[in-house]
Amino acid sequence: MINSLYSFFNIPKIRSLYKTVYHELYPRSQIRYLHQQIEIRWGCKFEAVDLLVDKSEVFLETLVRVAMNRDKVHDPKHVERAAGFYHKLITTKVVIGLIILRAYLAELYFLSKELQTESINWTDVQHELTRIRASLDAITVDQLLKDTEKFLESIGIPMDVNLDCFAIVRTRYGTRQQSNSNLESSISEMNTYMKEKIDEEFNVRFDAKNFEVMNSFEALDASKECYLDKGVLMYLVDYFHCLEINQSNLKLELVRAKEDFLLGVPISESRCQNLMKLVVATMATSTMAT
Repeated sequence: MINSLYSFFNIPKIRSLYKTVYHELYPRSQIRYLHQQIEIRWGCKFEAVDLLVDKSEVFLETLVRVAMNRDKVHDPKHVERAAGFYHKLITTKVVIGLIILRAYLAELYFLSKELQTESINWTDVQHELTRIRASLDAITVDQLLKDTEKFLESIGIPMDVNLDCFAIVRTRYGTRQQSNSNLESSISEMNTYMKEKIDEEFNVRFDAKNFEVMNSFEALDASKECYLDKGVLMYLVDYFHCLEINQSNLKLELVRAKEDFLLGVPISESRCQNLMKLVVATMATSTMAT
């Protein structure tokens, strides 16, 4: 849904209207655009979800004005899509999803930043993981329920929805508000799901063996003391046994590579074929880890 909203709000006329509404509601704030927040990493996902929750009235008011189309400037298909987005964004299910996603992605935000640094310190990552696991466990249904109720209350205040095209929205969703018990049940179910999925992903990405491998990557980082250390690299050779690296040749290549490094000349790929295999393998693995 967020990707669809990104595309929709990046349509020139709608983007311009969004800018106008943003200025009206937050005249002293710098405009934040949804399309700037979308990316695959956790940190960027948090910024996108946080923007939708924090500035929900900007998105909803923009959708209302597009759907009204008073000046007849919007394409009919955009008018229809605006109404559809509005209907979806005010449903309890979507609201719950946004609130819970923001809570969890906020805790993952700094881990994402750690994994995007040019030189990753895997010891720091381990400490951050310990902190995050405790923080995620501390996310409670009661707090999520309060945040959801607060959000549901807030989106009904600033919006001018006394329009025929949105009358059905008020009837359809206003009369079907879930009771606190049903709302709490839905939040509890989604909260449990999020904890399980993140725990599964952490166990795959950050198990003890993976950390040993990631720490060994430092032997291929020229800024580290263990750069081209034979002992550390042999661990990688054993791990990437499928590469069929010739260990005897690798040891000879390491001597030449160190000499090249000390002389300040590029390491010769033609003379260090086994070492290059390791470099390529570690680049692919570290990319997947982030």
